[in-house]
Amino acid sequence: MEGMAEFSCLQSPSFVVDINKVKQNAQQMLERCQELGVNLRPHTKTHKTLQAAEISTGKRKQGLVVSTIAEAKYFINGGFTDIIFAQPPSLTKVQVCAALVESVSEFHMLIDNVQHLYMLEDTKLLNGKHWSVFLDLDCGYGRTGAKWDVVGTLELARLIHQSESVDFSGVYVHEGNSYCQGSANEVTNISELTTSRLLEFTDKLECEGIPCPVKTMGSTPSCSLPAQIMSKITEFHPGNYVFYDLMQYYIGSCTLDDIACSVIARVIGHYPERGHMIMDCGWTALDNQSEMSKCVTGHGYIVGEPNLRIDSMTQELGKISAIAGKLDYEKYPIGTVLQIYPWHACATASLHNVYHIASDGVIIDKWKPVRGWVE
Repeated sequence: MEGMAEFSCLQSPSFVVDINKVKQNAQQMLERCQELGVNLRPHTKTHKTLQAAEISTGKRKQGLVVSTIAEAKYFINGGFTDIIFAQPPSLTKVQVCAALVESVSEFHMLIDNVQHLYMLEDTKLLNGKHWSVFLDLDCGYGRTGAKWDVVGTLELARLIHQSESVDFSGVYVHEGNSYCQGSANEVTNISELTTSRLLEFTDKLECEGIPCPVKTMGSTPSCSLPAQIMSKITEFHPGNYVFYDLMQYYIGSCTLDDIACSVIARVIGHYPERGHMIMDCGWTALDNQSEMSKCVTGHGYIVGEPNLRIDSMTQELGKISAIAGKLDYEKYPIGTVLQIYPWHACATASLHNVYHIASDGVIIDKWKPVRGWVE
């Protein structure tokens, strides 16, 4: 994204999305899935917009993963079908999801505990519909999910399969531990291990006579750097890849030029006696969770300025210094527009209610993402 003068029309801080990079990232993932012979079910949690969902599905408007009920409602109202709500439910959410199941052709729940199954069985659907369920399988990440290698997980799958009101639609694995890897080779290695565990579990299902129509696995690192064994599963469900970010860059999932989102800020103060300047962007507009040991430029990367470091941020302000030598204040007069790639696109995007859409440095549109959790 070039042409800082073109962004001078924006108030700061603002969130900018390069539409050409979004389309490029989406097309590359679609082609990667086609080459491996797997389906692509994009996760919407990063962008949370109808526009990016259409681009990432190749305008099919079907096959998504959502992380909140608010997202589910938003995409259903936008004409999308075949949606997985990828969070183990509470009873109150089951009651809301019952209405969603009845409003769309395919809506799937994610469970990892027999109590979740009982909740669904106790919540009857209208018009003879059944609940559709994916079993959340833990293959090493250790967050949610029933462990892939314990007898109880196989028994849970059997109970789902035998249920009169719940259909077993497949197994869902989030490979979140891919984010902890330090190189592309390490990501590929963890993907090989995760996939082999997933396939070992589904082989056991087959031996038990339990059909598993869909084997879905995903994270942006693993799907950007897929191991060949991943061609044996049914589908990918990455999400961050539509925007990418510095975290993905340091893992090896993308290049700096692939990052499609940025925050626009301005220099608003010079403090030579303290060795820094201040921008009008803090942690209410830019993710503050960067790994400073990896990211030498601090809490983000100021595009075209590799010697600048965002040292710290308060609520609405950020402190910038030079990595080497002294800060050249004449180069950055007050009012200078800065473009910052965030460490974590998901966290940064969630701080903005409007995305300014750019093409070749020119703002051409605005997108409004869905916000909140249920309403």
